[in-house]
Amino acid sequence: MKKVSLMLLVLLCTTAVYAQTGDDALENRIAQLEQRMVTLEIEVAKVVQLNARLQKVANFGQPITESVEECNSITYKLLSVEEGKDQGSVILTLSMVTDRRETKFQSYEMHIVNLYGERVDVSEIYIGGQKIIAYELKKDVPILLKAVFDVSDIEKWREIKLFAFENIGNFGSFDTPETLLYNLQVSPAR
Repeated sequence: MKKVSLMLLVLLCTTAVYAQTGDDALENRIAQLEQRMVTLEIEVAKVVQLNARLQKVANFGQPITESVEECNSITYKLLSVEEGKDQGSVILTLSMVTDRRETKFQSYEMHIVNLYGERVDVSEIYIGGQKIIAYELKKDVPILLKAVFDVSDIEKWREIKLFAFENIGNFGSFDTPETLLYNLQVSPAR
């Protein structure tokens, strides 16, 4: 009887040790799965953002008149695209606003492309009514940006397929994404 009791006790102790080892392995596996779930949630959020961008591009022919520069937190809204009074220019007017305390905007590279694939670089930039190329934006204060493009034949520029520019205002930053607006109609001069 003592032998049976002793064997039963040894068997119970062994089972308890194996059960505890199994619990540790199970806890480790749960921790790994939770970590993987967090990683997958981040990846899904990135895919959702990319999907939203691709949906905008997929609406081929539809005007895209608003863009958000995520690294600088600047929202650009196209207000108007007009023929200049001299009928030799196209004027794009944008509103810029940031949700950061202070953000620098500086652009040297701006261009438009028409239906024929012709590209024209900006000739003049007005920010806040002044002929300058750099400006420090304040949080939640919209600023007007007017970009003037000299064109030779205004009839070829009635529809702009692409307006592109880069904000190089954050010095030292190598991440200067290009802001793109698509399929813009040019209004006649007033």
